[in-house]
Parts: sequence; C-alpha cells; structure tokens
Amino acid sequence: MKKIIVILVMCICSISANAMPFTIEGKITGLEIGDTLSFERMILPGSSTEAAFNIIIEKQDEFYYRGSHNHVNCYYMTYKPANEQISQDDGPHLVFLVKDGTTRLSGKSVENIEIQSEIYNEALQEVMKLENALSAERNEYHRNYRAAYASGDTVKGNEYIDKFNNFYSIREKEYAKLEEMRNQYYNDFPSSEYTVLTNLKSASYTPFAESLAKYNKMSESAQNDYLGKLYKNILDKLALLEAGNNAPDFHLKTITGREISLEDFRGKYVLIYYWGLCPGSLMIDKDVIALYQKYKEHLEVIGVTESIESISSLYEDIDENMELVGIKLKPVLKNMLEHPWLDVELTKENEKISSDYEFGGMPFFIFISPEGKIIHREFHDAFYTARKELKSKFSE
Repeated sequence: MKKIIVILVMCICSISANAMPFTIEGKITGLEIGDTLSFERMILPGSSTEAAFNIIIEKQDEFYYRGSHNHVNCYYMTYKPANEQISQDDGPHLVFLVKDGTTRLSGKSVENIEIQSEIYNEALQEVMKLENALSAERNEYHRNYRAAYASGDTVKGNEYIDKFNNFYSIREKEYAKLEEMRNQYYNDFPSSEYTVLTNLKSASYTPFAESLAKYNKMSESAQNDYLGKLYKNILDKLALLEAGNNAPDFHLKTITGREISLEDFRGKYVLIYYWGLCPGSLMIDKDVIALYQKYKEHLEVIGVTESIESISSLYEDIDENMELVGIKLKPVLKNMLEHPWLDVELTKENEKISSDYEFGGMPFFIFISPEGKIIHREFHDAFYTARKELKSKFSE
C-alpha cells in the first residue's frame, strides 16, 4: 500500500535582485498518473510553512517542475496518492538541498529516494545514505505502532512504540558513525549550504561559543548570502541570552487566567520550564516538581507547554498500565495536569516567550536570578544548575 511521503526540500540559491530559475524533476517507481506532489514553503529560520505549488503526475513514475526564486527556500514535499486518504504523519522524512539549476530525485519507491544535484558531493551522499536508512527504519516502527493501535492490538503497539522511542539507543553504533561522518563533512565544507543550514537550525540549543566558531569558519561570501545573514541574526539574538545578561521580560496569561510578568517575581529565582509530551519531559517532570516543592519560598517555576487539552485527552484515553520509555504514563500525565506552579499555553498572546528565549527543544530550561539575570539556558543542564544553586543557597 502506498504511504504518504513528506520530504523536506531545502532550496538553496544565491541572493540576487533577479529571480533565479530552478528545476525539480524525478523518476520514482510507484508514482501514478493523478498523484500529487504538494509543496509548502518553510519560513526560515523557523519551521512554519505556507503553500507553494503542486505537481500533478502526468506520466507514470516521472515528474517535472520549473520555478524561480531569488534566495534560499525550504519546501515540504508531500506525496499524496490520488485514490487514498492517508495521514501526513505516516511517511518518512528526507532532507535535501536544491540550488538554482536542476535537482533530480530518483528511487525504486517513494520511500527510498536519492538526490542528484551540484551540491551533493561524494561525502554528503554517504552521509545522506546512512541518515536515510536509519530514518526509514525508525519510521517503520512509527507506522507499525499506529497500525497496531488502530487494530486494537495495544500489546504490539506498545512494543513498537518502545522500539521507536529507544531507537537511538538500539542503533547507538550506527548513530555514532553518522555523527562522525557529519562532523567530518562540516569540518571539510564549513561554508556549504548544507552545513550552514544545519548550523542555523541547531543554533538555539548549541553552546554560543561553538556556534560563533562555526560562523567564523564560513567564507565571506557564505556569511553574506541569505542563509549566512539568517545565521548571523540568530547569533546576535543568542548573544543577548548568554549568562549574566538581563533576561527578557515576559507578559503571559496562565491557564487559570492570571496575568504575569517577569517583574512580578523580582527577588525570587525563576525557572522557565518548556515541557510537553516528549520522553525527556516525562522523565524529568517529577524532579522539577520535587525541586519546586522543596524551594518554593525562593523559586518560581513558569511552565510553558503547547496544549493542556491534548495532555488531558491522552490521560483520559490511555490504559492504566501503558508505558513509554519504561515509565508508567498515566501517573506522570496526572502530575503534569496538577502542576503546583503557574503553567501557560503557547497561545497567540503567549507565543512571544518562545522566540524571545529561543526554546531549543523540549524539555528546555532557563534559570534566572532574583535580580533578573540569566544564569543558565539549556536542556537538562540548566535544571541541574538550578538544583545545585538552590541547594548551595538554601539547604542546611
């Protein structure tokens, strides 16, 4: 059965006052007349998208599109079979770059696509080959657990979801090899579009000094092109979030309707905790609760999450014995819904805190001093810094 394929296409071209032509063409076994390749444009440096263009397959297994752009563009290319209604989440994801000129996609199936273009030298092709193989294997676990749950086989579904969530541990050696290959490529080609875009997307959770060093290794022309300028803008913003600088003020409405700002907590430590339905949050949530309960006279936790409703719905729907990454899920979700601190949802009126503090993933922490200075901003390390600081200040 055909699966929907979501492909992230990073279209790279030089900045120009005039639009520059590009072509995307391919021959992929399994495409049928009437199928659609739907493209959405990613709005960098974030991940939101807008509609771009569609390609309707007119010749079996083949497609062609000619367009133009005057700076870097990123596209989600979604494969939609003509006669099937399939969720966008069911397909694997590939990431590849497109410069002005021709990019050719080829493969024996829509789940096994190779990329040919000027930018894909031998070193990058080897990186992508291993990366795509690992992604395909992990995505298969994802599809299998969804199918198992849909059929009512929760035992099998739990087995697949455990393999999906623990995949990086299962394939630890392969991912170590992939990391080695990536780093070698980044070191050999510090100004390539692939390297710059990777560094740009990871800057929010990479140590600032490391990101700055990567930027300084880029050629002058790479620094002055579209991606290079975006990278520099992010670095300028992250420099203001370094330890010792004033924390950006925030104005938020909590899930209970209370309006709060950073200034309200002057004189207390503040720990901003970006959390949600991810393995990291499930594992550390009880530790954050324990820290707050122990030091709440001196500490305020501001929880930030995407949707309380989605967590509440999951809590109501799951079985008492369901586990995720070895953790019984129901009790953890119950504690999340009963957090003793102030929680806010990333609604439109609250979303500015996400960009102001450049949340790098989930869970993410920003530890702020009683004077309103940033102490640490990171994943788990910032939480451990908070625990160490509070223990040294207030424990007997």
